[in-house]
Parts: sequence; structure tokens; C-alpha cells
Amino acid sequence: MSGRRDKKLNKFRRQRIWPSIVGMVISTILFGTACVILFSLYVGSSLNNKLYNAHQTVDKVAKLVEDNIDEPLEVINSKLNAARGLLNRVEAVCVVDSEKNVLKQFGDGEPNFDYRLISVTDEDGFEMLADENSEVFAIEDSELTINHTKLFKKGDFASLFVKDMFTPEWGEQDWLSEKVWFVSHSSDKTYSICVETEFAITRYEILITMIFAAFSGILVLFFLIYHLSSVIKLIIAKRRVYGLLHTDLVTGGKNRYYFRRVGQRFIDRPGKRQYAVVLLRVEKYRNYCTVYGVDAGEELLERLNMIIGSKLARREIVARMDKSDFALLLNYDCDYSLTERIISIINELNYSLVGRKAVFVAGICTRNEKKADIMTLFNEAGLAARTYDPNSNENIIWFTDEMEAEQIWERKVEDEMERAVANREFAVYLQPKYKTKEERIGGAEALVRWIHPVDGLIPPYKFIPIFERNGFILTLDDYMITEVSRIQARWLQEGRELFPISVNVSRAHFTTDNLAEHICQIVDSFGVPHEFIELELTESAFFDDKDILLRTVARMKELGFKVSMDDFGSGYSSLNSLKELPLDVLKLDAEFFRGEGHLDKANLIVGETITLAKKLGMTIVAEGIETREQVDFLAELDCDLIQGYYFAKPMPINEFEKSTYGSSEDSESSAEDVNTNSSESL
Repeated sequence: MSGRRDKKLNKFRRQRIWPSIVGMVISTILFGTACVILFSLYVGSSLNNKLYNAHQTVDKVAKLVEDNIDEPLEVINSKLNAARGLLNRVEAVCVVDSEKNVLKQFGDGEPNFDYRLISVTDEDGFEMLADENSEVFAIEDSELTINHTKLFKKGDFASLFVKDMFTPEWGEQDWLSEKVWFVSHSSDKTYSICVETEFAITRYEILITMIFAAFSGILVLFFLIYHLSSVIKLIIAKRRVYGLLHTDLVTGGKNRYYFRRVGQRFIDRPGKRQYAVVLLRVEKYRNYCTVYGVDAGEELLERLNMIIGSKLARREIVARMDKSDFALLLNYDCDYSLTERIISIINELNYSLVGRKAVFVAGICTRNEKKADIMTLFNEAGLAARTYDPNSNENIIWFTDEMEAEQIWERKVEDEMERAVANREFAVYLQPKYKTKEERIGGAEALVRWIHPVDGLIPPYKFIPIFERNGFILTLDDYMITEVSRIQARWLQEGRELFPISVNVSRAHFTTDNLAEHICQIVDSFGVPHEFIELELTESAFFDDKDILLRTVARMKELGFKVSMDDFGSGYSSLNSLKELPLDVLKLDAEFFRGEGHLDKANLIVGETITLAKKLGMTIVAEGIETREQVDFLAELDCDLIQGYYFAKPMPINEFEKSTYGSSEDSESSAEDVNTNSSESL
């Protein structure tokens, strides 16, 4: 998984739901508060409007009384009775002097001046007698307001929709009423007119108010439900996206992202659990798909995922990582029990493959304090699985520190190999080949050494296998042919005797059609005769594309290059390769001359091989010769050339020139110059 994709997924995962929930609560509270305020304003406006209408009624009565104050009581009373149709809420009228004594009275009831006198200020101005314990009015700092809370507590809600509900007069009936006295002073301030009126709220008015309140409540509820449903949808959508992110599209189980995120959380959690990461791989899965079909291959992976999942306990994970690789996070008590459990899982998987065969390989890496990253554990389990040998019965492999060191070294080699070629850190070493009978030099083999600026001299076995795996061996082949051609060109320019120098050409290079022309182009760029460049191939190249190999070798010979087979006798089809390949040189494998057991048989085979090669017109080179007895034995068998420590080890160019051409200032300086330029390569 790329770092950019990881960053996007982690950003999505870190998105929290609680801001949406908090936003929902705050917005609902604000909207509800707004509805409550609007409702209060509506109720307050309605009640204040009723109070104002009552004041208008009182004002008309007071003016009527004041205009007729000098009239007899009966006249004023008759005029008030005449106006009762308009002023049906007026209960009583009293005229009082400045001492609060009643001068005239119309109707029953007198004002109670023990009540607090409240001034209501407007353009007309009037006062009002209000009880501080009134359940309708509230008095604060001589200001009169309507107490909404007490007002609705006093109302008879129980009888609102029951009493006379279906009568025409239902809406006009009072739901709540309270009598109050208004005080209006005369123009000359000598007396006051007190008017008792009824402050009433009808059922129709309270019904409209309740409808408005219900509508406001419904709006708030709808607003809350809408936001709540949005949050729920967001939670569901996020869970679905999580499900998709964690789901492998082939098996329907968990995938790499789930294993990485959840598995890391498991192993980071403190406790006594021991965890191991297992990479379980189906070997040759591509071949399985070729034989049975891609659909059958995916069905196999789906079935394997289901079987493995059924074998897991709580806080254990299985996930398909890539192709046929499954990652398992398992709890274990000891190495033996973990191995037995994996064997049991593999046996169950094999049992499920009715009529078919698959090979399962398991790499195991256990968690320790230094290795707490789950993907590091998985990669190291994969490294262990990569060391599986098909010729071995061992298909459960534990990761070791040596594997880790090899992995680090391989990474270092791959990181630096391009730079090493550019800086010519690969040095050419030459090992002489001596003519057997004359015991004088007759050629040499070019070998590679890596002169690292920090690590010093690195032997070939530490980097050649890595290059063969990653394909860089092709670049190294070209480098070596170039350097050997450069050396031969200098010797030719200096007038020195040239000897054939053999250069190894990797097995991978022989799979290309134009290899012969490619090598010819390199050698010709230095003007070196082709017969002084000997191209070595190993017997293993014969097991690749044989037709291309035969065409390439034939073309090399046409161009004048000598072709030799290295390590003859180390393979299983040596004689067959001799029959088909047009070789010039045959190099006997050094194993023929090592060890003391079966020496007579080895000598017999060497002798017969030399005889056979001679009859086929080939030059014989024996490598790995270390004793005088071996030299004498090969001389008797008429072996052409000997290569080995008895005569000389591989040496840098300057040493080879000293031993071959003798020492001189010019030769030494020129040799050192070449050795420096080539960084004493291989």
C-alpha cells in the first residue's frame, strides 16, 4: 500500500462523528430556543393586546362618567346601562375622592385600595390596582407584566375540550378570567374614576395558542429528527465504507488494510498474549489457475479463507494480502504448539482440495520488543517463506536473525549497485591458466570483485546471487566484457602478447536473441581481435530455451569468439549438452579433484572425459588444481590447461602484468592506471 493511499485512508478513519452530534444538539437547541421565543412573543403580544383593549374600554367608561359627573346618579346609571352592550366586560364603576372615599357607585363591588397601585404609562395614562399575589399579573419595580407561567397553570385544561365542546358558543366561552380595577383620574385631579373589568381568555384564543405551540413543537421535533437521521446515515455510511475498505474483493474476507490497522492494535495492547505473524502461501498458484481456470483459483482462495477463519480464536486475524498470500495473526504459547497448529490448518486445507493438489508454505515471525510493527513482522515472515526449497519437505519456516541480516544486506546491495557501476567499483581480477606440459601461461579467467569505498573488498558470492535474482547480472556481464576488452586493447597498443581471457556470461543473458551481436559491438569498440575473448557459459543455461542457446553459441563462433562450458560435470545432462553445443573449450569442474573418497573413480572419469573432448576437438581446462600430484596426473592425460591455486590465485591487473610480462616502470604505471579506473573489479 502506497504512502499516499495510507494517508488518505488514515485521514478518513480519523474523521469523528461527535462534531456532527454536537452540531445537531446545538442547532436543535438554537432552533428550539427561537421557536420558544417566537411563541412567547406571540403569547405576550396577544395578552398585552387584550390588556390594551381593556384599557380602551375603561377609558371610554371613565370619560362617560366624567362628562356626566354632575348629573344625578340615576342619569349616569342609565347612560352606563345604555352603553353595556358595547362594554360588556365592565362589572362596576366607582367615583372616589382624593381620600379614597366612594362618592358614587354603579354596580356591585368597591375597589380594594390595599392592593398595590400600578402606573401604566402611555399617552393617555392610567393606573391599575393589582394584587401582588395575582395569578395572572406580575409586578416588578412598579411595572406590570402578564405572568405566562402562572397564567397557564391557572387555566382549566381538563375542561377545555370537554365542556360544551360541540356547541356553537364553545369558542366564546371563557377559559380563564380575573377581575381587575383600573383607576383614571379626572382632568382637575379632584376625584378618580375606578372601573372594574374582567380580564378573560376564551377557549378559542387558547386553542389558537395551543395550535401555535404544537406547530412550534412539531417544527423542533422535525428539525431534531432530520439532523438525527443525518447523523445516523453518516454513521451507517462510514461503517459501510469501513467495511468496503476492509473487505478483500476475491475472498470476501479481510484485506491488507484491515490486517495492518486492527492487527497493529492487537499487538500494541498490553497483556500476556504472545503473537506470531504467519504468511501462508499457495505455491505455484498461477499454475493452478492455468490448469483449472482463474475462477477456480479465486474459489480456492475463498474456500481457504473460510477454512482458516473457522480455525481462529478471538483476537486472531486472517487476511488475504496479495495473490495467494494469506496473513495470519495468531496467539501462541510455545513454538511447538504454534507449529502443530499451523500443520493442522495446512492439513485441513489439503483435505478440502478434493481431487486436486496444492502446496502450502508457511513463514513465521514472532513479535518481540524490537519488532512491534505488524507489517515488518509480515515482511519478515514472507522472507522466511521465500527460502522454501521445493526439494525439501520443510514447508514451515521460522524467521531468524540471519535472514534479517541477509535481507538488510540484499537491500544495501540493490541500493548501491547502480552507483557502483557508475563509479567503476567493480574490479577485474585475473586468474592465470597454465599450459600443462610447458607450465607457462596460456590464458586467464576474468573474475569480479567489488571494492566498496566503506566495506572494502566484497567477494562475488555475496552479491552475484542477488544480481541473478534481480536481473542486474546483465549489466554486470556487459561491464566485465567492457573492462576485459579495455585491458586487451591496452596490451595490444603496448605491443604485448595477448592471451585468451574468458569472461562469464550469465544464464539470463542467453535468453536474448541478439546477444552475440551485442557482445561483438562492445569488443569491436576497443578493436580487440575476437579470438582473445572467450565467453563462458554454465551448463545450467542448457535447461532454458535450448533453441535460442544453440543459435547464440553458433553465432558467437561465426563471429570468431571462443565459447567454453564452465563447471562441466556439475549437472545431470553433461554428455547431452556436449552432443548439441558447438563448444571450443571444456572446463572440468573442480569437484573432480577434491576429496579423498572415490579418487580412483574420479580419475577414471576425468581421463575418459579428456579423451572424449579431444576426439570432439575441444580444448580441456582443469580448474581447482592445488597439488603437484594433480598437475602430473593431468599432464599424463594430455590436459591442455590448468587453472588453480597451485600456480596462481586470482589477482589484480597490475599483479597479473608483473607476473606475466615482468616489471617495468611503464608497465606498472599503466597497469595501476587501468586498475584504478576499473576499481580493481571482479
